[in-house]
Amino acid sequence: MKILKEPLPISEQKWFELLNNPKVTYDIDKSILQALYESDNQENIASEIAKMVNCPNHGTVNLRVSEFSKRILKETGIQAPLFRDNGIPEWWHIPFWGWEAEDGNHYFWKLRPQLTAAIKNHPDLLQSVWIFQNNPEKSGLTIDLHVSEIEGDWSVRQHDKEIKKGDVVLFWITGENRGIYSIADILDKPKLRGVNPNEPWVTAKSSKKRKPEEFMVDYGGMRELEPQILESELIKIPGLSNLSIIHKKYRGTNFSVTKSEWDILSKEIDKRAFEKSEDMLDSESYNEGKARELIQTIYERDPRLRKKAIEIHGTTCVVCGFNFAKKYGTLGEGYIEIHHLIPHKEHKIKGPSDINPKTDLKPLCSNCHRMIHKPAKMLNIEELKKVIN
Repeated sequence: MKILKEPLPISEQKWFELLNNPKVTYDIDKSILQALYESDNQENIASEIAKMVNCPNHGTVNLRVSEFSKRILKETGIQAPLFRDNGIPEWWHIPFWGWEAEDGNHYFWKLRPQLTAAIKNHPDLLQSVWIFQNNPEKSGLTIDLHVSEIEGDWSVRQHDKEIKKGDVVLFWITGENRGIYSIADILDKPKLRGVNPNEPWVTAKSSKKRKPEEFMVDYGGMRELEPQILESELIKIPGLSNLSIIHKKYRGTNFSVTKSEWDILSKEIDKRAFEKSEDMLDSESYNEGKARELIQTIYERDPRLRKKAIEIHGTTCVVCGFNFAKKYGTLGEGYIEIHHLIPHKEHKIKGPSDINPKTDLKPLCSNCHRMIHKPAKMLNIEELKKVIN
């Protein structure tokens, strides 16, 4: 097996600069690179990458990679390292090494080592930022940000090929006081799911043979911004007055945020104190998890559960042993986050479910709670203990 790995004069630092340059690296490029980076040994075939990023076929991926490579050569002024007999560059060989599979039917790509190092040493390098819009008038509901930890899914009408695991989403609520009200993490790529055709937000059509489907994306770890960032404030901040949601006059569900905009916006968010949502608990078994649908589904935590869970388990993190009262004195007394061992989305039926605080809930500190939810598939308590030990 011959591996094509012609040298390319692009260092790890230069890859870092190229991936940070929005004129060179588009969101779809980040999605393709992320898919390959997360593949075994950072290698895969174009048809599999297409499935991972919701592209219709391998030809679309090949085209995107070619366009990305052309922008790299234009930006750097270097020459392509490999040409075909007809004089056309092998565009894929700019970011990748490659070889033909033994069966002769597939061609493998592998990230160049310097590109892999740039991604590995800068975890947020491929991260994209999105704004998801909720129109309370259309859904008839508003987002209740004062419930405990919010997880759910959201309809994706635009950018279904670019949105990916690890991205950041900002939730925008329309109306007189429109603006950004909360922030959350994208847990996986958008996936087609069956939806209720009777819900007012559903645009997909149903037929006698099948129910309508829409691309939906899971998010988690929603944190409220306090105070919110209203549009009236955004338009006064240099560099943010032309956010796509404002520029497009709110037409759409999902909007991209450029890197330069996020550099400014993230600083504005850092100025605000996050009201970190907690899981809230109670005794014996209580009914919780009633789904409320807007353009997404959120799950209501029963506010009675917290007290009983703490009575049973205490306020010490079961993973690392951290105790807020021991660290912060009276300020931390009684504080702990309560973790649901089985997320609502993993129940066989989405809907109200009985939660037993003794068997279904555990106390976690803020750090362990975030880390246990960080992977696409949530870790269990023992798995997280092994990570820190």
